[in-house]
Amino acid sequence: MDHVRLYLEHLPKVEQRIRAALNERYDGKPVFASTGQALNILNDQLDTWLWPMIKAEMKRVEQYRQELDGCEEQHRLSIACNGEVAYDVQGPMLRNRRRRNEADH
Repeated sequence: MDHVRLYLEHLPKVEQRIRAALNERYDGKPVFASTGQALNILNDQLDTWLWPMIKAEMKRVEQYRQELDGCEEQHRLSIACNGEVAYDVQGPMLRNRRRRNEADH
């Protein structure tokens, strides 16, 4: 439940910062562009400005989550459900290792 509380506490702050940045950038006005260019301009702004900002904001929330999950908690979670959680998280890496081991034998 601590994780849920963490996200419930921080996501509204992320939303506020993103809304403020959008408001500052666009001031509630439409984007004007040459005929046929508006979608390209919006896509470019999404890729170069908005998505990186959202990722940076979520990275800050992730840092709080990592602080919440100390080493003991990370270990506890990694062995939860008979190791299925760790397998799901590391699945592709573990499956590739198993394939290499099987190929060697």
